[in-house]
Amino acid sequence: MATQSRPNGELYDGPEPDRATADQWEDILNRSLGSLGWTVNLTRHDPPPRSSYVRFTAEVSKAGEALTLEIYPFRNLNWRNRGADEKGIQLNRDYAEHADHFQLGKNGNHRCLLLGVYNGTGNDPVICAWDTSAYLNHANPNTCYTNVNAIADAYKTGFGRYFDRVNNRYSCCFQPEFIHYYIANMDTLHVPPGAVDHQEDAVNPEAVTGAENLIFYGAPGTGKTHAVNERIGDKRSIRTVFHPDLQNGDFVGALKPVTRAGDVTYEFSPGPFAHALRAAILRPNEEVFLVIEELNRAPAAAVFGDLFLLLDRDATGLGKYDADFPTDEFKAWLCAECDQEIEKLRLPANLWLLATMNSADQGVFPLDTAFRRRWKQEYINIDYAISPAGRFNVVKADGNQASIAWADFSRVLNDYLTDHLSIAEDRLLGPWFVSDVELASSDFVPGKVLIYLWDDLLRHHGRDIVFNTAIVKTYGALSHRVFQSEQVFSEGFLGALDAALEEVAGDA
Repeated sequence: MATQSRPNGELYDGPEPDRATADQWEDILNRSLGSLGWTVNLTRHDPPPRSSYVRFTAEVSKAGEALTLEIYPFRNLNWRNRGADEKGIQLNRDYAEHADHFQLGKNGNHRCLLLGVYNGTGNDPVICAWDTSAYLNHANPNTCYTNVNAIADAYKTGFGRYFDRVNNRYSCCFQPEFIHYYIANMDTLHVPPGAVDHQEDAVNPEAVTGAENLIFYGAPGTGKTHAVNERIGDKRSIRTVFHPDLQNGDFVGALKPVTRAGDVTYEFSPGPFAHALRAAILRPNEEVFLVIEELNRAPAAAVFGDLFLLLDRDATGLGKYDADFPTDEFKAWLCAECDQEIEKLRLPANLWLLATMNSADQGVFPLDTAFRRRWKQEYINIDYAISPAGRFNVVKADGNQASIAWADFSRVLNDYLTDHLSIAEDRLLGPWFVSDVELASSDFVPGKVLIYLWDDLLRHHGRDIVFNTAIVKTYGALSHRVFQSEQVFSEGFLGALDAALEEVAGDA
């Protein structure tokens, strides 16, 4: 007898499930590849002479993405007689029959899948997948191994892996609806941490170094998030937004209740920091970015907690110091995910921390000096040349309307605020405080500009410098007059706008 798994993940001793036929494989592939909104066109190829193996070609597509999959589904996933827990398939067809397909890459739009199935004749099949690069020029026959515990994991959580020490590769076991997750990540799921898959053309085979902690800050609308996106490009990133209720467990990870086989238990649920750390450890040859938007909208030092110690880096970008794991569960999760023993936490040299913040926002938390000095800081200046091209109307003192470009209005407004009220630069209006869409949707001064000036910037003093407070006493009155095309701005500010309009007309 061999060890088997029930659909609830319970192990027992019993006979092997029946092997899937070619027709049953075709049904499994159609259902799994056609899940989650994907369309699938499956072609079944007759077996070569003296062989009973059927091959499939699948054309799958979704939202503009299209893949061609050469699928080798083996029917005889069963006990391999080397241990009660071991399962496998036997490659006993000539390698030349599939040599071209086994050498396909795992990132392109043409890939090869090497599959077996457990309980393929029942209602709860589990698909098992092997890395074709481990079987290049394989002997005839050769066996691909997995373990019933990985199959049980697939039943319990949807996905499981087993490390094949002979080929130094993981096998993957998963429920059919996880097949697109497997396809999207097959370049890394089989390969142990730190190993290089020589089947792929590695653009940068050397470990990446030079990571840093960097804060982008400046006035609202200057393009801080855009600067972050420019730095990242198409590289791997994990994003989060800080807010006042955020806690250390939300950021790092914490135990959370889950239901398994009808019972409630607790498992470690990773936060964005844990996800980013895992990605960096598993991909030492890639730049990985953890992006924190609105860093100072939470008590950042408290959210980082003991991880505060990790922020110091050496010249290579590696963390200077290590720290204990906040919880044993976090340690167990990271060790299992990375398949290595990790005793202490330390920032990898390929993990960048990028953050955005506007220190002048109301209701934000100050960053203490000890925390902030561990970050490099890049100030994003106000650049009117990159402003949206929209215009709107301003009602002058004589009741006539004048059309003015947003770039000119924001420049005059910022200069006026600086000259008359000594407003700090990081409280001014950046060029992207409003968007093209907002400017195109109305001929009036954008409401978000008015509410920022009235409620945030000039709440305590200076409203009379920008607005005609003799006739505008409340924001409701201000908004009403704007929509009635009536004057709301002070004569001094309107005079500055007139001068700007004359200057623009003269330049034209």
